[in-house]
Amino acid sequence: MNIAAIERAHEHSPGMVDNDHAILAATAEYLRAMGHNVEFTNILQPQNCKFDAVIHMSRTKELLEALKETEKYSTRIFNTPQAVEHCSRSTFVKILAQKGIPQPIYITIEGNDAPCEGYPMWLKRGDGWSCHQGDVVFAKSRIEATEAIQNMRKRGVKEILTSPHIEGDIIKFYGVSGSDETPPFFRLYYPDATKSKFQLERHNGECHKYPFHIETLQSIAFAAAKAIGIDIFGGDCIVSPKGEIQIIDINDFPSFKSCRDEAAVAIATLINSKK
Repeated sequence: MNIAAIERAHEHSPGMVDNDHAILAATAEYLRAMGHNVEFTNILQPQNCKFDAVIHMSRTKELLEALKETEKYSTRIFNTPQAVEHCSRSTFVKILAQKGIPQPIYITIEGNDAPCEGYPMWLKRGDGWSCHQGDVVFAKSRIEATEAIQNMRKRGVKEILTSPHIEGDIIKFYGVSGSDETPPFFRLYYPDATKSKFQLERHNGECHKYPFHIETLQSIAFAAAKAIGIDIFGGDCIVSPKGEIQIIDINDFPSFKSCRDEAAVAIATLINSKK
């Protein structure tokens, strides 16, 4: 196959530009080893597309619209542009709620006023993806919450969601859908708050590694991915002291930095199975 590889715009990859490039480059190398031609580009001509497939990390409106048009002409897109749009927080929260997938309770903030009670809580940008340090804020009081809301509004954030702070361990997970010929890929790890994008994990304190069933987490993660329609994904969850699991984030095509080589093989194998 002739395959296009499209990198993520830098503004959608704060502090992760090199890692995002690395997973896409590694996947391209495995695809080339499988006999495919891979070309890095950000230019598509939907009606005269020379590519049989596109592997991409795009989030810009312009590229997602171009991918939707390209898809109409039988070019396979990994991930589909519709699935990427579903990973916008306000959208995936609604999808997971409809499917009964465990997650915190979210409330939409109207105007600039913070809730009177329920602290500590999280305030999160609902429209689009978190690209700024202030797009996800931990607030211990109404004063902190009001300041965060006002700062988001000043930056043009139209939709803000709140959710309660949940005590427990944060776990990051990565997944790649399987096919009739290939098994699904799944990995998880406990993050180091000092090395994460915005270091927000520190608000959950010391990691206790509460016992839980990995099979349950994998089942929940893939159920969420299926509901969203995403094939190459990552996310965060909270595991409570009782081993209860709640999804707090889903991402399209993460960097897979803790398992990059394994993930690149899995992604390339999935694409190769669709030739």
